[in-house]
Amino acid sequence: MRHPRTLRRVVLVAYGEPGAEWLRAAAGSMRHHPLLQQLLDASMVQLWVVGAERPAEHPPLLRFVAADPQPPRLRGMLEEGARAQNRAQFPAIEMHSILVLDRWSLFDKPTAHRTSLRKALDTACRTSCHEAGAPEFDYEWISLADTTRPATNPDDDTVQVVRHLLLDDSFPDRVLLIDRKDAGNAVIERPLADTSFLQVATAILTNEILGRAVVIGKVPGREAGIDVPQDMVVQAWSYMHRHYLDEMVRDMRKDDCCWEWVTLLNFVLMTLREVRQGEAMEYAYHLRLKKSDERVALVRELEAVAGIDGVTLYYQDAASEL
Repeated sequence: MRHPRTLRRVVLVAYGEPGAEWLRAAAGSMRHHPLLQQLLDASMVQLWVVGAERPAEHPPLLRFVAADPQPPRLRGMLEEGARAQNRAQFPAIEMHSILVLDRWSLFDKPTAHRTSLRKALDTACRTSCHEAGAPEFDYEWISLADTTRPATNPDDDTVQVVRHLLLDDSFPDRVLLIDRKDAGNAVIERPLADTSFLQVATAILTNEILGRAVVIGKVPGREAGIDVPQDMVVQAWSYMHRHYLDEMVRDMRKDDCCWEWVTLLNFVLMTLREVRQGEAMEYAYHLRLKKSDERVALVRELEAVAGIDGVTLYYQDAASEL
């Protein structure tokens, strides 16, 4: 099924000096792509460092935001990217729709500024920068969070910050989390989390700005004008297959968990298969039906929904291998 995609402007946010280092690396990564560099220069993609001291010399693309940001200041930066020149140059991008990629580490003290930023940005997106104003900028918030920390126990101040951050603030948020330990119980260090999220952010940026399908790394479709090498497709497919058999099946059978992960696996495999044919599948869902004969009725009902061009059902019985 296909729906028109809205391409949005993007704001990358990080906190304190560690966040500034991450954003510098992100800016360096974007310089390798001419269009992303052009969008940075035009303020269509912005890099916000919150709560860090502005050094005497710093990359001009980094915008230093106060620890207690004021909505008018944030609104001014948002308006800068929506100026008329950009509207004419990038007509496919919706100027009043923003994607926020928020990089934070739970045990970093500068992350405490995240609470005030979220409230200030929500206010900045409203009429006259007033909390009760009507929304003028639509935004989606994706957190790139980790729980890595030094070997020593955190001090009391850090514990208080962590407790405060874990409280629900009612603003929109979708969290991608890197835990402190991996599946093999090995400790994950902060640099690895930073590198991983830099790759994730680059993939999301590519998807948002260029409209490419991104599943693992970058899987471009024909609309991007890029031919995916066959050996790359086969390697990606083989990796996902082995990961499913070696780890996911074990966990699902042992703990009756993680069934929703099959959605991602199906999406990856179907997208890679379709890319070889020059097409892209945009939606994939994993369903558990109480009765196997309900699948026929399900397909019929979906095909009757307005806007759905076609439905493909991959059926997996509990005893069979994917």
